[in-house]
This record gives sequence, structure tokens and C-alpha cells, in this order.
Amino acid sequence: MRNVYETSIHSEIRIVNPFPGLRSFQANESHLFFGRETHIGDVLKKLDSVHFVAIVGTSGTGKSSLIRAGVLPAFSKQNKESGRKIWHVVAMTPGSDPIGNLARAITSSDLCEKVENPNAYCQRLEMLMRDNPLGLVQAMRPEIASGEKLLILADQFEEVFRFEKESEQSRKAEYDAFVQLIIETVRQRDVPVYVILTLRSDFLGDCVSFEGLPEAINDGHYLVPRMNMNEVRRAITGPVELAGGKISPRLIQYIHQHLGNNSDQLPILQHALMRGWDYWTKHAVAGEPLDLIHFESIGGLENALSSHADEAFNELSPEGQLLCEKIFKCLTTREADNRGVRRPLPLSKLSAITGESRDAILECLKPFREEGRSFILPGSDVSVNDETIFDISHESLMRGWKRLRDWVEEEMESAEMFLRICRASELHLKGAQALWRNPELQLALDWEVKQKPDVEWASLYHSDFSGAMEFLHQSQQADLREKRRIKSRNILIRSFVAFFLVVVTALAGWALMQTERANENNLRAQEKSKEAIEQKALAVKEREKAENASSQAYIAKELAEQQALFADSQKQIATQEKARAESAALRALLQQQQALEQKGIADRKSIEALTQKLKADSAREEALRMRMISAGANLAYEAGQITENPELSALLAIQSFNIAKKYGGDVYDATLYQSAGKAINSLLPAKSSIVLNNLKESSDMQCGMDKVLFPCKDGVCRSYSLINFKLIAEEKTEINPQTINTAYTSYDGIKWLYGLNSNEIAVNKNLVLTGHEGLVRAVCFLPANGSFITGGRDNKLIYWKDYKFVHAQDLAAKIRSITKIASGNTIFAGCENGMVYKYNFNKNSLELFSTRENSRAESVAQSSDGKLVAVGYSDGVTRVYNQNGKLIREIAGTGIINDVILNLSEGILVTSSTARQINIYRLDNLTSLPVNIKTESQIKGISIYSAGQTLMVYAADGTLSSFPLKNEQIISQLSKLVKRQLTEDEWNTFVGSDIPFEKAGFQKSNK
Repeated sequence: MRNVYETSIHSEIRIVNPFPGLRSFQANESHLFFGRETHIGDVLKKLDSVHFVAIVGTSGTGKSSLIRAGVLPAFSKQNKESGRKIWHVVAMTPGSDPIGNLARAITSSDLCEKVENPNAYCQRLEMLMRDNPLGLVQAMRPEIASGEKLLILADQFEEVFRFEKESEQSRKAEYDAFVQLIIETVRQRDVPVYVILTLRSDFLGDCVSFEGLPEAINDGHYLVPRMNMNEVRRAITGPVELAGGKISPRLIQYIHQHLGNNSDQLPILQHALMRGWDYWTKHAVAGEPLDLIHFESIGGLENALSSHADEAFNELSPEGQLLCEKIFKCLTTREADNRGVRRPLPLSKLSAITGESRDAILECLKPFREEGRSFILPGSDVSVNDETIFDISHESLMRGWKRLRDWVEEEMESAEMFLRICRASELHLKGAQALWRNPELQLALDWEVKQKPDVEWASLYHSDFSGAMEFLHQSQQADLREKRRIKSRNILIRSFVAFFLVVVTALAGWALMQTERANENNLRAQEKSKEAIEQKALAVKEREKAENASSQAYIAKELAEQQALFADSQKQIATQEKARAESAALRALLQQQQALEQKGIADRKSIEALTQKLKADSAREEALRMRMISAGANLAYEAGQITENPELSALLAIQSFNIAKKYGGDVYDATLYQSAGKAINSLLPAKSSIVLNNLKESSDMQCGMDKVLFPCKDGVCRSYSLINFKLIAEEKTEINPQTINTAYTSYDGIKWLYGLNSNEIAVNKNLVLTGHEGLVRAVCFLPANGSFITGGRDNKLIYWKDYKFVHAQDLAAKIRSITKIASGNTIFAGCENGMVYKYNFNKNSLELFSTRENSRAESVAQSSDGKLVAVGYSDGVTRVYNQNGKLIREIAGTGIINDVILNLSEGILVTSSTARQINIYRLDNLTSLPVNIKTESQIKGISIYSAGQTLMVYAADGTLSSFPLKNEQIISQLSKLVKRQLTEDEWNTFVGSDIPFEKAGFQKSNK
């Protein structure tokens, strides 16, 4: 717990953060642990009865916190109230040495504080417990005084199963001995030893590995209940109130919506609350509560953990980030059935695996251990040595940090390749496996180059590292030998072919040469005599020419020597001039470059100064924008708190909307809707609803262009005006009202239909259609007159055209709902088994669209373009899918979702439930808080009056009510009702004196 108070920038005292974050609550934080009071009492009763309780739940349900901050402090309270030591508590985790860890935990507890030689005592105790399942009982008999009791907490008991699987056969006996020690200890009643263990529910099936453990857990298990809405609210508001802070109702509603039924998200919730609190204390305006805007600034419930872990990761150097990846890969693993589990390791083991020093590892983990993060345990306030066990604080980090999920995936792929090599090596030694060949061999060699495995890393997964690597290298050598053999054979073949071609070519060439030589000799002999005569005459002439040339050559030589001397002198002069020119050019170039560098430096400084100014301006603008958005959201909250002055409440609501619109805030804010609606109801009481007394059990209601239609079970279909709510028309069927079971009207409010107790269908005044063998539960009216689809409890969808049976489709499950709008030739049908089907009524083809077990698909709706489908379920959940069945969003709620509307023109999703609630969601942001409307009576039907962008709601008490769909509608109405502006004093009180005053209220005419 943080215990430092600091002064914030708003001259407020920072309040201690009451949320522990990702780690579990500790005993000294029991005063901050709310919402589990009933569960704590249940555990204590069970422990007193059977002396053994296995706290079972999925990862993230708060098992450790329930025990450490709930149950254990109850024992401390008993000790304090009695004035003596009644309970001795020993807490341990099994780890890789469960009996040794238990012995060390007992020795270091207050039970053995008077032992003279703790080390020797610990060794004797460990040996006694290893040799005898009742060794703990024997050792504790003289230590536990009369009236005293010993409680042993074995936290994270699932480690027994993981280590039992990973260890060699010779070590497995130790885990069995530990489990038998626990079982025999709680069976006896001579010595008062009690045991509590925490166990992840996904490891329950592994209990059968140990004799007697399933029976013990059956007798003493406690399945951690899911916290209901009130308990979650206490878990949030209790610490806030205790720390002297405030939290807005809409943030609590946001958390309820996003938490839903996911009780394994409690650690992530605690972490997000911790981050949100820190952000709030730094940025909140004086008097402003912890609100949704602060929560969203740290990433909300979904992204707060991942962004916070990335923040710690980014504080490391590139080398530190590489080491960080290695460490987290060591500390996390995944079971064969895809269960993510922690793998605690001592510092010495981490150093051996990563090849880094102890100091380097501690420096790398420093950002993850510091207060306010606690991603790695122990925290930074704990001194460590080589034997200190390091562990991630919770499995939620493996689910919530995207980077860690990727690392675990990479590590498991690498480990799987190593284990494949180990298995192949074992089979090869038995003669059941040949050496590997490509492509498998090449994949393994590539893995070896990339992973660079060593014996320390390999020991995390298998003990025979040398054998596995020997098998891999033998496979590589065999592959190389095979390649050399093939290469030598190919060279020999190529050499023989080349030699043969050379010999044949040489022989052919020699024969051709001999023929050509014979012909040449014959010709030479014929010409020889003629050449001799001509050569003699030429010789005389050549002698004369030679004499003349000799004299001319002497003269030319003298002239050439003179020209060469002149050319050399000119060349030297040119070389000197060129060197001088190049030197001058180089000096000019250097000067030019220096000038450019100076200009570049000046330009950069100018750009940097301009950039810093722009950043500062942008930061100021963003700070102002965020400040104004926060102030606007706070105004919406304040508007809802004012009860005595509805006009002031309206003015604050108007100003909240204006600020959100001007500064990019949420103009659809649900809190603003509630506050503005409350103000309108105060200014115009009883103007938004009317009681329609003459409706007889109408089970459906739809709005047309200017009227609303009610088909009633008395056989009369009644139409009312949407302008003045007066009765327009009554159309009576000739069907006996006693036979009517249900009544339906089309989505446009024009056509209607009755389902009869005889399983028949009545349309128009007296037309009765037969085809169903069970009661009709849903109807979809098609655009063509006389065409519709019905769904019934006989599992059938029936397509009717021109009021005649066309064909039927059996869904093999009772139908609860079908869409009221058809997109093309397609509708959707929801069943009691939670399945939703996509039905093409023209082709009479059916395909499964989505499934959800243990819940009924109570209502189904699709958008007019068919691209979105919404399904409401019996457990309060609403799911939104795309047209291909991909889940876009799951929204938690309360009660049974009995009606769903998807309206693309307004961009909204509307749901109603048996909890007497209507929620209006924005399709562009399904994660935001919905507008919540509560009714006094059960909701019978909802419909959108398109002309007025208004939601019509019909309740069981006969009340027909209208509600605007968007904030701008209700704000526009408020602006016409108030008759004054917001005063400067009111602005300073509710907005802030440091923010320029802006008027809010009615606008005077310019007439």
C-alpha cells in the first residue's frame, strides 16, 4: 500500500490509492476488501465443520484475496479479541519442493519462534514429513498448546499438478507424498490442524492423479461465487469512500456493463481502478469525482493493463527489452490444453537460463516490480538473493498483456519443436525412429539457429537435452554424408561424359586436319616456281626503298625528339595550373559547405523552436479540451443531483451538451440524458406518457408513420394517434377471443395476426390458417401483402404466401423469436437452446448462425440492410454480430432481454428486459454507457416512431410513454423551456472561475 501523501497541481492533497492493482489483497489490506463478507462467513463455517476447505474458482475470481484479506484476518481478529494466540497461520505455495516449502514455512512461523536451532529443526521436520504421512501431526503435537489451532494455507495448489507433470519419475513420488500428507493430516482429529488450499477450477480434473484427493475435495470444496452487482459496487465504492474519494455513478455503471458475467476479470478491474485513481489524483478538477473520462484516459477496462505493461517495457533499453522477453518466457508457460499458467523460478535459475548476471536481471525487472505496477513479485520493497523466487503477480497478465501473449505463443512453438526432437531421440534409441530427413530436419536446424538452446533453457521442458541435440546433429551429419555421396556420384558421371566427348571430338578433328594438309601441299608445289621468279624482282625494288626510308627516318627522329621536349614542358605547366585551380575550387567548396552547415543548424534550431512551440500550443489546447470535457461531464452529473431547482438543473444540462459539442466530448453521454430527462419531467410533469385504459392484454405494439397499433387479445386491433394519443380506429376480428393466445403486428404497424390456442393462425377478420403443431411464438411480416413467416413451439418455421402454406423448415428446437424485418430473402430465428439460425425462405434453406449454451435466444433483430444482427438472451446478455456470424460485441445486462431493435438511420441499438429497463446503445461505440430508462411496470412492447425520432414504450399497466432517442432532441426541448441564462456566479460554482464564462439557456429572438 502506498503511504505517501503528495500535493497535486490543483493544490489538493493526494489521497492514498486504495486499490492494490493486479496482485491479490494482503492481510494488512483487509480494511479495503469489500463485497465478500457473506463468502468469508461461508468459508469459516465449512472449515470449522470439516477442517479442510478447497477454495475453487477460475483464474481471476479472487481466491487468494478471499483467503488472505478475508478469512485470515478473521483468525487474527479472534486472537486479538481473546487476548491470546488461538490460531497459528502458516502460508505457503507448493512450488517445486512442496514438503520442503511447508517445513520452511512452519519453521519461520510464530509457532516455532522459541526453537533454538531453526535450521536443524527444519531439517528434522522435513525428514519426518517425507517418511510418514502423519509426520506433520506427530511434529505439531508438542508444539500446539491446549486451546490452540494450526491453519495451513496452500495457495496456488495447482502447482502440484504442473510440477508433477514436468518432473522426472523419481521426483513425482514427492508430490504424491505431499498430497497424502495433507489428506492424512485433515482426516485425523487428535491434533487441531486445519488446511485451506486455493485451486484453479480448470485443474479439478487433475485431482484424480492423487489417491484420496478427489474425495477430500468433494467433502470440503467451496466454489467461489460470482459477485453480484451489489457486491461489485461495494468492492468499488467501499475503498473509495474509505480513502476519502468520490466516484461517479456512470463510471460504476460502465464497469458493471463491461464486467458483465466475467467474474475472472476482478484483478484486471482492480488494476484499472488503481490506474484510474492515480490519473484522477493528478488531473482531476477540485471536487470532481473519479469519472469515466479518467478511466478512458488510461485505456478503460480492456486496455489499461496492456498499456501499463507496455509503459514499463518501453522504459527499458533495447538490450533490456530483449532480456525482458527472455525472462517473461521463462516465467510463463501453457499447458497442453491451452491453459496459461505461471512458472515461478529462483533468481539463480533465471540467470542461468538467460545467461545474464543477477544485477542485469534485477535492473530489467525493476520497472515491473515497482509500487503501482507489481507485475512481478516480489515487489521492489523486498530484498532478494539468488534463491528468491520470482513470479508474475497474476495469470491475468498473461491474458491482458498482448505482448506477453505473443511471447508465450513463440515460446510454446519453440518448446514444442524441442519436445518433438526429444521424443524422436527416445524412439531412435529404441530402434523405432529413423534419423530425421528434410523437410523436418531443416525446420529443426533453423529452430536451433534461431533459438540457440542450451541445457538450462531445455531443463524447463525436458531433462535429456544432450540426447536430443545428439539425435539432431546425427541427423544433420547423416544428411551431409548423403548429400556428399550424391554429389560425388554426379561429379563422376559428368567427368566420364566430358572425357568421352573430348576423345570423339579430337579424333574427328585430327582426320579433317590431315585431309586439309594434303590439299595445301599440292597447291604450294604448283605455285612455288612462280613465286620464286617474282620474289627476285621484288627484292631489287625493296633494297632501293629501304635506303630512301633510312634517310627519312633519321630526319623524322630529330623532329620528334624536339616536339616531345616541348610537349613535356607544356604538360608540366598545365599540371601546375590544374592543381592551383583544384585547390581554389576545394577551398570554395569547403567554404560553401561550412556556410550550408551553419544555415542548416540555424534552420534546425528554428524548426525545433517552432516544433516545440506547436507542441506546447497543442498541449495547452489538448489540456484545455480535456479540462473542458471533464468539466462538461461533471456538469451532467451535477445537473442530475439538483432536485429543488429544475431550471438550474436544465441550464447545467444544456451547458454540458454545449461543452461536449464544442470540445469534442461525448454528446451522447448517458448521464446527460438522465439529467436532462429529469429536468424536463420536473418542468413539464406528466407530458411524456398517457394511460390507455381500453387496451386488453396487448402482447405487441408497433408504430407506423403517424399512429401506433395494438393487436389485443380481445380480438380488437386498436390504432392511436402519435400526435395526441387519441383512438383512431378499432378493427375487430370474427375469431372467438377465448381462443386467442398471442397477437402480433407488422414492423410498419399496418398488418396484424393472431396465434390461437388450437395452434392455428388467424389473419384479417376471419381467415384461419393451419400448419403448426404447436403454439405460434413469433411472426415476420414480409413486404408482399399476404406473405409472412411464423415460428412456433413445434420447432417449425413456416413460409406463407398469399395467405397459403408454401413450405416449412424444422429447426429441431423450440422457436422463441424471429426477426420482424426480412433482409432480402433472409430472416433469423432464435431457439430455446440458445441457437440462432439463418433462414432463406425462398430457397427453404437453413444454416446455423450462432450458438450460446445455457441460455434462450429470447429476441432477434436485424438491420434493414442485413449487415448487423442483434440477439437478446434469457440471462440478460445481448450480442451483436455481423452478417457472417462474427461476434462484434457482447453486452451484459439484467433480466430477460425480451425485445431488441436495430435502427441504422439513428445508429442505435435498443433493448428491453423483464427487469423493467430499456437500454439505448450507440452502434458506433457499443462500449460506452447506454442510456438507461426504467419503468414502473413490466414492458410489453417498444417501437421507434421514425417521424419523431422517438422511442415509444408500452407497459403492462397500460401506460404508453415516449422518449427522445438522442441528447440533442432533449437539449433542444430544454432550451425552449428555460427562461434565463446561466449566471456568472453559477458558472464559477459549477464549472470553475478559471474557465471563461459562457452563457447557457434560451436564445432571444432578433425580431
